[in-house]
Amino acid sequence: MFIETTIVKRSAYVVSIASALVLAITAGAQDQLPSKGAVTTQLSEPQYSPYAGRNFPTQVFWGDTHLHTQVSVDAGTMTRLSQEDAFRFARGEQVTTTHGLEAKLSRPLDFIVISDHAEMYGLMPQLLAGDQEILSTEYGGRWYKNLTAGDPDLAFDTAMEIIASLSGDVPLIKNDKAIKNAWYEYAELADRYN
Repeated sequence: MFIETTIVKRSAYVVSIASALVLAITAGAQDQLPSKGAVTTQLSEPQYSPYAGRNFPTQVFWGDTHLHTQVSVDAGTMTRLSQEDAFRFARGEQVTTTHGLEAKLSRPLDFIVISDHAEMYGLMPQLLAGDQEILSTEYGGRWYKNLTAGDPDLAFDTAMEIIASLSGDVPLIKNDKAIKNAWYEYAELADRYN
């Protein structure tokens, strides 16, 4: 492509010079030299270019602009994929899904936006890890027990209860320290994968 473009550009330049010489010879036949303006006009005429007139994107980027991980309360009740798993998957690495399947993209993404919910941010990984501060709350201990009991129906019902709690005015589990820790972990991770 570069060679073809260079040849086209050089050919166009040679044609322009040749045109200027023809103009000079014609003018010389009349005992006149071409004016500087005539030569400048000839050389400044638009030349052929394969990119002339293009008004559409020539470099397209592929990505995901809205992805939730286990850090979001809604997704975290049903998935165990972490934010790091999401970054790795977007880069084209193979990850293991929540249900044990191996997954890999056919080509890496150019960008990813991990858009986990702010409400109860980071609760699910801490809850499922048995964090004592979370388990000591009224709902934390019961949710942990239900989600880890091995009963799929109980886990589903508990997940729906947790998700429904997001529509309330006050989170059922409020732990600013846990949210702050989760946010710092994510910021460090995002920097590492940027």
